[in-house]
Amino acid sequence: MKKKFSLSLLAIFMAPVLFGAPIDVKIERSGKSNLGLSPIQQQGKNIETSSFQSFQDTFVADLQYSRIFNLIQNGPIVKSRNDVGGWQKIGAEFVAAGNYSQSAKGIIEFKGQLYDAAAKKELVSLSSEKTVSSSRALAHDIAN
Repeated sequence: MKKKFSLSLLAIFMAPVLFGAPIDVKIERSGKSNLGLSPIQQQGKNIETSSFQSFQDTFVADLQYSRIFNLIQNGPIVKSRNDVGGWQKIGAEFVAAGNYSQSAKGIIEFKGQLYDAAAKKELVSLSSEKTVSSSRALAHDIAN
């Protein structure tokens, strides 16, 4: 029996935050897709370690809980589409990457991308922000 599922962070996780309605990139297949999670990069000097760790832990836990992906971690850092080839070598079909920053006024922002590892093509780009006390909520928004 084949399962149909959305295979895009935008479709699965971010459309309600960005647009209020899902936008699907559909791929028909059986089983789960292999999603590489590039280490989230911290941008700037103002980042509270506990806020960043809370964001990161919540984001990964939510993706695991979804049971849509086989998560592959501990791969190369992705700063652009040219960096995703290393993920394909370790089995990732898609790669999620992003930057986390915090302003002096206590606003945290996540900017993320989803790439096709084989085509080295960016599929989706997103950005969202909240107050530093809402880092877990930001992670839920991104992952949901």
